[in-house]
Amino acid sequence: MKKFLSQWNPLRRLSRQASPLSPVHPQELSVWLASGDTLLVDVREKEEFARDHVEGALSAPLSAFPGQLSLPQAVRRVVFHCQTGTRTRLAAARLAASTALPSFVLSGGLNDWRRMVEPK
Repeated sequence: MKKFLSQWNPLRRLSRQASPLSPVHPQELSVWLASGDTLLVDVREKEEFARDHVEGALSAPLSAFPGQLSLPQAVRRVVFHCQTGTRTRLAAARLAASTALPSFVLSGGLNDWRRMVEPK
């Protein structure tokens, strides 16, 4: 019974379900951002964004997320991220519906970005 309960975690179950957002590895995102055709959207709250964010990211907190994103014409894809990826995966359907462009989630969120691409 204990083993069953330790495996039953609704967040874990949700994270394994198919998501409308495809994952992108931090190093691949780095290449996309350098090409200039990718918009990175930080869905963390404004206070979190103010403390630390990826340079050039757009702040769009989930708590006040707009129905549709206004995108520059050069943008070909959108990548959403939060601190670890959990909030982004949980709101994936709403985020993906905000744009007609291909949409992705940053694997591991800001934590993995800092660890793999841009250590502080």
